Amino acid sequence: MGAIKRQGPFYAKSIAGAKCSGFSFDRKMHELGFVAVLKANRGGQSGPIVDSLLKTFKGSLWATTFDDRMKSTLKHRGFVHRGKKWPSENGEHQVSLWIKESK
Repeated sequence: MGAIKRQGPFYAKSIAGAKCSGFSFDRKMHELGFVAVLKANRGGQSGPIVDSLLKTFKGSLWATTFDDRMKSTLKHRGFVHRGKKWPSENGEHQVSLWIKESK
């Protein structure tokens, strides 16, 4: 499953802030989020989910992830890593910001 989230200017501002990515971006941009695949089905399923979402949404998007598979999925669909990595809430992972500018 996956979703294009509603605009979340306050959340986007926190991701752009110095405690997170430190990369300023349009806070009115929608977020690609909630891309999840059952553990038993992992290995190539995130791409088709993201492709389907991108077909229905034509604006710029941002996303965050710590997962190497998702980073690859985003990169292969025109997202670019921006800013610095920051620790996840539980401190187990390094999260990164990815931006896809509309054409």
